[in-house]
Amino acid sequence: MPSDLPEEVREKRGDWKTYFKDKLKPFLKSLFLAAIIPGQILFVHGGLCYRMRDLKSLQLADASLTKEILWNDPAEGLTGERKNRARGTGMEFGEDITDGVMKRLAAKLIIRSHQPTLAVAGPHFSHHGKIMTISSTSSYDSGSIRLYKPHFLVIFTNGENYSYQIK
Repeated sequence: MPSDLPEEVREKRGDWKTYFKDKLKPFLKSLFLAAIIPGQILFVHGGLCYRMRDLKSLQLADASLTKEILWNDPAEGLTGERKNRARGTGMEFGEDITDGVMKRLAAKLIIRSHQPTLAVAGPHFSHHGKIMTISSTSSYDSGSIRLYKPHFLVIFTNGENYSYQIK
């Protein structure tokens, strides 16, 4: 059984570089950077940053902002932002950044999926419940393979309020 994506691609499709250039990279570029249920939930892969001013800033994100949205992580007890000590890329951001983005984008909750190691047994909450980290993987290679409880959310909304169910 293939152990990583390039190996699996070589086994099933042939050349990894051609597959990446012609198929995977265009597909990844077509994905949205973020999604929002207006007035309720902001969905991002990684995290937030002070430059997230409005929806237009997300739609027109430059390479630097895109990198931060993909790689940033929340940090407890931090004010502002600092270089991400664990990753070596992206930033860690404090609850003040979360509060500012939530206010500017009128979001009540941020849902992200970037740190499966936080969501080992189900959703993990940061910044006093304002950020939820979820993970749908059952294993994640972070030096040693650990088993996780994969989960996903079913979100219900009536226009003003939302609720969710963890599956």
